[in-house]
Amino acid sequence: MLVLTRKWGQSIIIGDDIVCTVLGVNGSQVRLGIKAPKKLIVNREEIHQRILAEKSAVNEVNQNQETDQELIELLTQKFRYLKKAA
Repeated sequence: MLVLTRKWGQSIIIGDDIVCTVLGVNGSQVRLGIKAPKKLIVNREEIHQRILAEKSAVNEVNQNQETDQELIELLTQKFRYLKKAA
């Protein structure tokens, strides 16, 4: 991890098009301003973690739905087979 020290009003540049500026310091809190392309999503860590958790939950639901659909298809095929055999 790169560790940098900046004072109020100073910036760091990430790549060619991201600028992070220290806007203020109040006790243990630091206010940052971030200029980045609109296509780039910038979130606080806790928001990013929540988004990842929600995506994981959605993926789990989708996977369960796919499994349920596969089970329905297998049971339907089995029923058709048994019906023909009878």
